[in-house]
Amino acid sequence: MEIIIAQEKDLPEIIKLYEDYNGENMGEYKKSFNKEKVYQAVVNMITKNGIVLLAKIDDKIIGAVVGCINTCLFTDDIIFVSMFVYMKKKYGGYAKEFIKEISVFIKKYSVNKLVFASPMFDNSEKYNRFYKMLGFKVLEIHFVKEI
Repeated sequence: MEIIIAQEKDLPEIIKLYEDYNGENMGEYKKSFNKEKVYQAVVNMITKNGIVLLAKIDDKIIGAVVGCINTCLFTDDIIFVSMFVYMKKKYGGYAKEFIKEISVFIKKYSVNKLVFASPMFDNSEKYNRFYKMLGFKVLEIHFVKEI
């Protein structure tokens, strides 16, 4: 598996990953996918204030992580916070390797902590077990309410 920094030319494939993710996970949350909004957000992350890493096998994009690097408000830690991490379902066997490769890659930016959000839907326990198996700990849970 190869990890690369995304470029604008990769946008159509990244958007397709978002569509796949939306269909598998966000559909349960009853949110509609806004392709233009996602497109602009990813462009901003690629060109301005974030990091978009792609997992490739045989020159095919199989996964992506979109996030940003921040300093912690309470400690001296430098944190990579993901806003989106997804691997195509048929390549799920590579997810563990992908997370490990992200860890290695992101250390180049002096990052010493990774923060990944995990959806809290029907399959959330599966995600929790997966991240715990890789050494992650639950830090906090976010609650959402429409107003």
